[in-house]
Amino acid sequence: MRPISVVDGAGFREFCQAMEPRYCVPSRGTVKSRIVGVYNSTLDKIKESIKDKDVALTTDGWTSLATASYVTVTAHWISDDWEMLNKVLKTKELKESHTAENVGQCIQEILDFFGVERVIAITTDNATNYVNAVERHLQMVNIPCVAHTLNLAVRKGSGSEPLKSPLVG
Repeated sequence: MRPISVVDGAGFREFCQAMEPRYCVPSRGTVKSRIVGVYNSTLDKIKESIKDKDVALTTDGWTSLATASYVTVTAHWISDDWEMLNKVLKTKELKESHTAENVGQCIQEILDFFGVERVIAITTDNATNYVNAVERHLQMVNIPCVAHTLNLAVRKGSGSEPLKSPLVG
């Protein structure tokens, strides 16, 4: 991925000129405003589509190569036309420690931003902080991820990794 400023580069402008001499390369400001416009339009459509719906969520935490930590929340719901929809609502940096309280607060902020009020359940991996964030702090139903639970069971059965979850016997 390249920065927006690539449109200011002489090499990029020469390339565009060689490809299509009639094309006028937009300025950095124009590119930025178009990106922001598409973002805002998409955001409004998602907020409207999800409004007053029963929503199921999936969430997980991860760490980038630069060791920044993030929480991602994905919503799943059925449209008025009975189409199954899912959208990543947000990937938000979690600068605080990954306690259940902080994870729960992060998820709640994302839900508030999108106006999500009716959550059926949240699927998480079996990490204690996520389970507790959902059950204790958000007071919602947690559904352990079947794929993650199965992976833990297979690893335990094969002796390649110790069991980390009380949900797998």
